[in-house]
Amino acid sequence: MFINIQHPGETASERSDPAQPKAVSQWPDGPAGGRPRSATVVIRRKDGGAVGT
Repeated sequence: MFINIQHPGETASERSDPAQPKAVSQWPDGPAGGRPRSATVVIRRKDGGAVGT
């Protein structure tokens, strides 16, 4: 299973401010990290079976 987090920290009604990239979110690094960025999470089963039903 692939899960994409495409625009972390942005709501549909606001635009990102390049001067304050961490104003709404610091995902995935937390407060010590850099600006929010997209990511892909992959989930698999060890036995090779289907994930979910």
